[in-house]
Amino acid sequence: MALAKMISNCTAQSYKDVVTLKGKGFFVSKLPKYDKYGHLIDASQEKAKQVQNKIEPEYALMYKVMNSKLNTGFYALHLKTGNKVFLTREEVIQLATAGKIQDVRTNRSKDKFILRGTKT
Repeated sequence: MALAKMISNCTAQSYKDVVTLKGKGFFVSKLPKYDKYGHLIDASQEKAKQVQNKIEPEYALMYKVMNSKLNTGFYALHLKTGNKVFLTREEVIQLATAGKIQDVRTNRSKDKFILRGTKT
């Protein structure tokens, strides 16, 4: 309903099959959380579940390779082995979407993926 703008004090944003609610005039994160059966979820249990489900990155980007104005790929450091590997842009997009590249995420703009750097 929030995605369809049917709630007056709430908006929604969809990203990677996850819908995030944003409150107007209040913080949605401060509201109590319930499971699908109507039972109150303890905040410490939720935090432990998030830590357990966290994906550890496998790569860190070092620099990109350009051919004129076209980005042809990236050199990345494999964090477990320490080896330097060459990844195409498509491979980087696939790995970043899966959360396997440190400090990089993807945005989708129409039919094109955009790589975004994040600060930790």
